[in-house]
Amino acid sequence: MRESKLLWRQRRALALLLTLCLLLTCMPLPALSVNETAARAGEAANASDEVYIIDEDVTKRGEFEKHFLCSDGTYRAVTYAEPVHHYDSAAGAWQDNDVSLALNAASARYEAQSGSFAVSFAKSYAAPAAAVTSDASGSLTADGGITQNAASAETSALPSAQTVTMTNGTYPISWTTAVKPSLSIAEDTAIQRSALDAPKLLTRTPAASILTSAEAEAAAQQSFAGKPISDANAFAAANRVSVAEYASVAQVPGQGAGVSLRYSVSQHKIKEDIVIANRSAVTDFVTTLDVGALTAVAQADGSVLLVDEYGNTAYTVGVPYLYDADYNVSYDVAVTVEQTGSVCRITYAPNREWLDDTNRAYPVVLDPTVTSSEYYANIVDTYVTQADSNNHSAEGNLVVGIKSGKLNRAFIKITNLPAVPAGVTPTSAQLLIKHGANTTTGRTMTLYRVNSSWNPGSITYSNQPSASTSISSCAFNTSNVRFTFSQSQIQDLYTRAAIGTNYGYMIRYSSESTTNPDYNMLRSMEYPTTSEQPAFTVTYAYTLPSSLSAGEIYLFKNAGSGKYMDVQNGTDANDTNIIQWGWNGSLAQQYKLEQSSTGNGYILRSQVGGKTRVLDIYKTNGRVENGNNVQIYRNVDPIAQEWLIIPVNSANYKIVPRSNPALALTSYGSSNGSASGKSTTSAGNVFVSTYTGNNTNQWWSIERENGVFIQPGTTLLEDGEYYLNSRSTSKYLRNVSGSVQGANGTTAALGTSIKWKFTNMGGKYLIQPANNTSLYLSGGSTTDSATYLVTVGSYIPAECLWTVTKSNPYSNQITIKSNIGRTLCSIGSTINAEIYPPMNDEWRAVTSVVDPPNNFPVTCDRLLITESKSPKIGSINATFKNNNDFSYSISYQSPTNCISLSVVNGAAKITANLDGSAAILVTHKPSGITSTLNVFTDLIDLEFGLFSENYIDIGHELTSGCYYGERNSKQNADSFYNAFNQDVNKNIVYNTVGVRRETGSLSFNLSKTEFFHHADTVDFLVYVGHGIAADRTAWYPNYNDPNKGNFLHLYWDNTPGTTHFFNCTGDENNIYTSEVEFGASNNSKLRWVWLYSCSFLATNAYVTDNDLKQMMQGAHIVMGYTTSTLLHPEVGNRFGQELAARRPIIDSFFVAGDQVEALYAEDNHQQKVLFMQGAREETIYALPVSYGKYPTSDVEILTNRIHDAVIWK
Repeated sequence: MRESKLLWRQRRALALLLTLCLLLTCMPLPALSVNETAARAGEAANASDEVYIIDEDVTKRGEFEKHFLCSDGTYRAVTYAEPVHHYDSAAGAWQDNDVSLALNAASARYEAQSGSFAVSFAKSYAAPAAAVTSDASGSLTADGGITQNAASAETSALPSAQTVTMTNGTYPISWTTAVKPSLSIAEDTAIQRSALDAPKLLTRTPAASILTSAEAEAAAQQSFAGKPISDANAFAAANRVSVAEYASVAQVPGQGAGVSLRYSVSQHKIKEDIVIANRSAVTDFVTTLDVGALTAVAQADGSVLLVDEYGNTAYTVGVPYLYDADYNVSYDVAVTVEQTGSVCRITYAPNREWLDDTNRAYPVVLDPTVTSSEYYANIVDTYVTQADSNNHSAEGNLVVGIKSGKLNRAFIKITNLPAVPAGVTPTSAQLLIKHGANTTTGRTMTLYRVNSSWNPGSITYSNQPSASTSISSCAFNTSNVRFTFSQSQIQDLYTRAAIGTNYGYMIRYSSESTTNPDYNMLRSMEYPTTSEQPAFTVTYAYTLPSSLSAGEIYLFKNAGSGKYMDVQNGTDANDTNIIQWGWNGSLAQQYKLEQSSTGNGYILRSQVGGKTRVLDIYKTNGRVENGNNVQIYRNVDPIAQEWLIIPVNSANYKIVPRSNPALALTSYGSSNGSASGKSTTSAGNVFVSTYTGNNTNQWWSIERENGVFIQPGTTLLEDGEYYLNSRSTSKYLRNVSGSVQGANGTTAALGTSIKWKFTNMGGKYLIQPANNTSLYLSGGSTTDSATYLVTVGSYIPAECLWTVTKSNPYSNQITIKSNIGRTLCSIGSTINAEIYPPMNDEWRAVTSVVDPPNNFPVTCDRLLITESKSPKIGSINATFKNNNDFSYSISYQSPTNCISLSVVNGAAKITANLDGSAAILVTHKPSGITSTLNVFTDLIDLEFGLFSENYIDIGHELTSGCYYGERNSKQNADSFYNAFNQDVNKNIVYNTVGVRRETGSLSFNLSKTEFFHHADTVDFLVYVGHGIAADRTAWYPNYNDPNKGNFLHLYWDNTPGTTHFFNCTGDENNIYTSEVEFGASNNSKLRWVWLYSCSFLATNAYVTDNDLKQMMQGAHIVMGYTTSTLLHPEVGNRFGQELAARRPIIDSFFVAGDQVEALYAEDNHQQKVLFMQGAREETIYALPVSYGKYPTSDVEILTNRIHDAVIWK
């Protein structure tokens, strides 16, 4: 439900913007109030060189974006992290979101409403009462006018007036957060308020004052006009966030500080901060909600969903996390959820050990966030940390660099790019991200383009996507990070957005050296102060048509009257009227086109007299307004004298003032003008008026001095015949006996029924079926979305005039909209004209079509069981061959369910389930031509090498048997191996090549060299037996050279018939850490190693962690113990079961220790894992991948003690 609403909302916004973009309209702008030369020149002389905002162009608004005209003549389109507007259907416009809180005297609550979203806060805090019983009607009423139904009349602990109420327009909820009884309650605490992004920040960050109500209201009235764009807060929108704070709602006995509540409100979102002042104020917290008819559903990550009776999520209470004043973060918060009737309690129990840490910097904040189903973030971001799988997407800061010895990288994606008017090319862009407080050191950061999709809730360091293309770098400064985009990089970004491959960016230190480690905190989109959130700004400017050149002299002929723009009587003086006059070839009709001093507009310099005067608008009310007269004047006023020339059809242009592009140069009637006739109805007068699009007196043809007319150049669609194919449905627009339909088929079969004639009528097009040009395509009516083919007389109705635009400045797709505001859409075989079009509103217009050949090439590599791959369309000569132009269906498979087939956004994915074969029918949707893809699936060939021995201990004597004791290792190895023999449903073959297990007193004659050879031939090496630490001095001390390291004690037999080689301490019987190189062979298959032995991964005076890392020469994971261990068959059995169940290998090893070994061993044994970056989440079903010979710095280490409080589950 949520996604469909969001898509509808975005499509509606896009439809509105596309219409407006062609008009290039904007708000009237501040201008000079006098028209005297001295005043104009003086103002120009006093003008600062610094670029500032002239005003916002409200006609270009979108849900997440604003467009600003600046003093240098450029536009800045800013897209924000969260919504800045909501669509007002009654007004038909985007309105500013305003969540500023105001006191309602009647309800005695602070309230705010923005669109369907509404919140209120109690004037003073009241802790939950001991009990509240619903009335006879079974309803509970929250203060602020929100009524909710209780599911039963059971007693519930609700406060008499809930602190917070919130509604998404459908389901109201309310809640109060309180402390456990360990702290005393301080009721009636006054609320503090901020309406302009100025929350009361933590004491360890820069202080920001809380605005009073009067100050906030005054600040909210401030406009963008006049703000220098160099100010990092120039584009910050007011009233997007309000902050309510209840200070010290609970007290520590004998102290003045305790727990405070702070609420940051933005559109459809309330961020609740529970501020713990000091260590003595630590306790659990309970949020008591009245959820009405909703049901609370706890999630594994600690979040809570409030769902309706259909299972749709109405609200999400986010994952709670803690952060201290030094921004150390912990997600160790236990969450419990109880619901009785309409009353739900969520209890948060933060980890006491983390809070009691002596290094903890108070105050500490516990941060859950409540969002409604209507909430949608435009910028998503998070960061990843080595050896960490936490979801950091809800945090207010991004970590980049080396923190606590771990590497951190940030990821960010701008989902909706700002709409750029058609025909206008962006010149630059920047991504601005603010530094956290107290930033003093750092390194250069680089922005990289990400190559594949990622999810902010599940991305980790180990599964992060690759990002190899550098966009730009930013040298360290203490304020912010600015990444700039070149014109080609902007084009690449918009192109990727158009085809669905905009995967965002990664931010990392340019040098990730661990020498002198350093990190920076960057503000994320979750930061409560919106002016601190990331923002993406695109700069675009007007571009002169390629057919015109600055420095040339031109004449301007009005298309409606046929007369030329003329300086009345050729008089070279200020305020001389501009009129239209029949051609006379004089200098009064010639104007030199020059680029303005700002570089973004153009002036038209009259060639009369001394050539010092230019085309000028006489302003009224200090503005360039509708109806203002046009004259010549000295070149002193850029706002009144800069023009943009824009093609409207293949012959004519409109000439608009840069300061108000909603207007256009206009002549009145067809008569010659006069010196005195300066009104909008004076015969032959020239003035500026609102551009209508169908008034030919606002169109001008341009010719050179020699009389040669200058054509505007290639229009979006030249007059002619086109095939129209829907980008989303791949259907052609077709005329079937006077009926408009969507159709698939070859061009040979469909013929001219899918060709359409386009005729440009002054910027609007007539569209006719090529097989019957007596008919015209009609976009229905204001109440009817159907499309028709109609005949017309001398009058062409608005629904038969169509505007053609590009949906994206770099896209080849076009959007076709009728003059009554309806957009042509392909909905299956139905062709509609919608006011709020869905996604299928883009068409591909081509003059010819090539269909693919029959049985066009399509391939897919052989699939292993559980593997997924995408089919590949070969090189074909076809006009339409995007992913979405092909459909896929299974036509045959043996056995049943041999494969699964999924298609997302046109991209197919085949997954192998069983050993067998299948056939997939691939259809080229535009033509209907098909091809068959044969798919073959195979079992996974996974080899385990099980090395184990039965040591025989004979009286602790070095005569026969093992000096280090009997361990019966074979039994433990068998239990591990047998766990996989049960795995018949996973279709995996477990080969036993390389298994070495003795029987009775006989053992294999196998040398140390052979051991390493066999290890290289298997995927998973398991060694069960003795492991001895180099520094062992207890019972059975180490008799070997400790400088060689820890060792595995082998039980190799060089004399058939004996039970053990005489010398237990000989090098031939022991493998030392200094000798081991797991996976070093060039043809080694070895990926994973389990050393079920004591102490081999221990560190001591002879062995360091770096020595242990040196053992990894290609292997992905090595597991073992730093202490003694307990060899027990149930440990191996549980380990094997977890692996077979597709659990990550490392997690499976820890689970076996925590949940099985801990049952039999009293000692707190410590498990240890060495693993390669990227292998943290590998399972035994992972397809083979080689990391090559990696440095030890790429090897991570994890440890786990089997009796610790943290239990792996």
